[in-house]
Formats: sequence, structure tokens, C-alpha cells
Amino acid sequence: MSAGRLLGGTSFRVSPGGAAAGHALWGGGEVMRYDNQVGGGFSQGDVGTGALGADYSFGPAITGLAVTYRQGSGDFELGRVGEDDVGEVSTMLTSAFPCARLAISERIDAWGVLGCGAGTLDNEGGGEQDPESDITMRMAGLGL
Repeated sequence: MSAGRLLGGTSFRVSPGGAAAGHALWGGGEVMRYDNQVGGGFSQGDVGTGALGADYSFGPAITGLAVTYRQGSGDFELGRVGEDDVGEVSTMLTSAFPCARLAISERIDAWGVLGCGAGTLDNEGGGEQDPESDITMRMAGLGL
């Protein structure tokens, strides 16, 4: 059994000093597999994700940071005649997500999260030249 399959679906949370201490470390892992057939083509592979985070609360506010690492790979066939339509694709993305939440009242919270990530996308086969590309991710969310 691979390490990814062993750690997939696992999680932990550690609060030194108990829940009242106001800080916690947490993390988890997941492995997802996909198998897709469209027309005469197909794609199949897996994606593994690991996350590690820390939260700190003080009064009505909570701040935190989560860092994730994702790695995936798979095979594809485009369903057209020719060997250049078969190949492998692999990705890697590391991201960071700072967040905050503020309890305005017993029933209302305001929260926000930002995210940014960087990684690579590699493609082998599927053409005369194997392309490589940098990938980035940016996101923001607000809620009440």
C-alpha cells in the first residue's frame, strides 16, 4: 500500500492546553481517483492533497493560516487516430490560505479568506513537443 493510500482520508487536531487555550494545529490528507470516458477517449488518474493549518482565537476573533499541497497524475487518450493523442499529465500546486472570523453577536459572524498558490503542469505525449507550464491560483471569499 502506498503512503498516499495509507494517509488518504486522515485528519488530526491538536489543541495544547485544551479548547479553552485559544489555539490549535490541524491537518488532513485525501486521495481521490478519477476515471472518465468521453466519446472515444478517456482519462484516469489520482490526486493527493495534504493540508496543515493553525488557528488562534482571542476574544470574539479567530485568525488562521492553512497550507495545502496537491499532487496529481493521470493518463489520457483523446479518442482520435494517431499516437500523439495519448499521454500523461501531472500537476503540483502549493497554496496558502490566511483567514479570519469575527463574532459580531451571538448569531452573526463576519469572515474572510484569501488564497494564493503556485505550481507546475507537465504533459508528456499528445504532440510533438511536451509542454511544461507554471500554474497559479488566487481566490478571495467574504461572508456574513
